[in-house]
Amino acid sequence: MGHQALNNEVHKSVRVINRLSPSLGDNVGFSHVFPAEFAAAQGEFPIVVKQSSDDSDSLEIIALYSLEAGKNLFLTDQGWQASYLPLTMQRAPFLIGFEQTQENGIPKQNPVVHIDMDHPKVVQEPGGTEGEALFLEHGGTTEFLNHKSSVLMGILEGKQQADSFLAALTQYQLLEPLSLSVTFDNGEQLNVSGLMTINEEVLKDLSKEVVADLHEKQYLAPIYMMLASLTNVRKLVELRNQQTATF
Repeated sequence: MGHQALNNEVHKSVRVINRLSPSLGDNVGFSHVFPAEFAAAQGEFPIVVKQSSDDSDSLEIIALYSLEAGKNLFLTDQGWQASYLPLTMQRAPFLIGFEQTQENGIPKQNPVVHIDMDHPKVVQEPGGTEGEALFLEHGGTTEFLNHKSSVLMGILEGKQQADSFLAALTQYQLLEPLSLSVTFDNGEQLNVSGLMTINEEVLKDLSKEVVADLHEKQYLAPIYMMLASLTNVRKLVELRNQQTATF
């Protein structure tokens, strides 16, 4: 069935499971995170940059939930084990689509809520009780759907902020490769590459004019939050050791 624009007639009986679980597609090693989230996220996760998976010429900012693909160390049988849940972990199974309209004869792309009907969180049993309803019985949207819509708008705004922030980091050559080599308590070794972080030497030597530009754009704080977040790499190693020891 794929992605569909959300419709109160077509999807009136659709319900959505509102919890995180490995079986519901949440067992991921990272997700996108945006500058407006850094203050809440930097105390929990390493925030790094990587090449976009669908476009090798663009960059994306991610929060790491593990040093291994397909493993989310913050997701356990007790739920989400962190004080903050990034927007991109909240959105499923919803996503942002666009529809074209005409405004004074000029084509315009308007964001609309889409739903992935193939997502494991979607329940399509008429009369079922599992999951959250999207629409009220006598019309209108539920608080659950209103919240998810606000999450999607936050992601849309966040993507625009992230693109501008990354453009500035690139312009001032503030990114450098980040390679991680760790040894877990059970003797397993892991080498992680393909990530980038802030180059502290370049940051330290920035001219007053560049610093003023970054300050004016409110990018200095996110830069330092990214650097501070790298202390959470140790947390990922410790979580992996703890979870491995329980099996």
